[in-house]
Amino acid sequence: MHLSRLPIALIRRILAGEKKNFVFISWGGGLPLELFLEANAVRKLIFCFSSLDIFGLAPKFREALEQNNIEIEEWSALAMAQGLHAAHFNLPEMPFQVPVGSDLMRTGTFWKETVSAFTGEPVAQARRLDVDALLLHAQAAQLSGDRAGAQTAFLAMTERADTRLLGLRGLFIEAQRNDDPVAAVAIAEEALKLTNGKGVDLILDAVGKPTLEKGLRCLAPFGHLALYGRSGGATDPLNVATLSPKSVKVSGFSLPTITRNFPDKTRESAERCFALLREGKLKLHIGKIFPLAEAAEAHRYLESRQSTGKLLLIP
Repeated sequence: MHLSRLPIALIRRILAGEKKNFVFISWGGGLPLELFLEANAVRKLIFCFSSLDIFGLAPKFREALEQNNIEIEEWSALAMAQGLHAAHFNLPEMPFQVPVGSDLMRTGTFWKETVSAFTGEPVAQARRLDVDALLLHAQAAQLSGDRAGAQTAFLAMTERADTRLLGLRGLFIEAQRNDDPVAAVAIAEEALKLTNGKGVDLILDAVGKPTLEKGLRCLAPFGHLALYGRSGGATDPLNVATLSPKSVKVSGFSLPTITRNFPDKTRESAERCFALLREGKLKLHIGKIFPLAEAAEAHRYLESRQSTGKLLLIP
């Protein structure tokens, strides 16, 4: 889901995976929606409007509606805002002022008309509009430049987060370091608070030992925790019986699994990355450069976990 910022690089990467049947939620569809429709990846569209702004009408959007290719659910802008607010506050609906003279209010299923308990006047109620949430544990994150330590990003999504990712909401929880147990507890508590006790649907954890247990604590029912690194150390043994109460699952990922079993794909991906580097479309961040004679200092700097990006040793 996106409201204004356009995560085009993220969208292109998602569509490259050839996933289908997305539920696309957007106040204004625009270019991101055009890309998803071009890829024939949208099953249902929940929207207020879609255009390419100064570039005119959105052709794929218009074609999809004219040919009835996708399921649509059209909302008024204020109702969508209130529907999202209702989900945020864990309420079944939120009130908004009834628009005057709109056919949408006669056909839309996103609202119902009620009467104010205080004034007796008509009031519209927008039903809650739920999106899924992702919790990302990383060694460092970009909020306003490179940061040492850990930050945890929440992303708003539609449908199941492990297969259908639509964009960033840009909400960050600050933590001092992933090896700080107090910070790890705070992340779990804040995640539950921000989701009104529901928990997050998907956790991507590159840290391991300090965050795994807390991540399981703040997973939503039927949630998924994917462990793809252990910068904070190897995790403790997991009692699988603890997964049953909320029917959650834990999986692991290691890049060598791909490189060993799919060498052609690995080679293809490497060639694409180098091509993007040569074209200047992909920037490789060099965190710090050390003379080769200071290799020991470079190792200490790496172990201090203050580093971001790549460290270079120059002969």
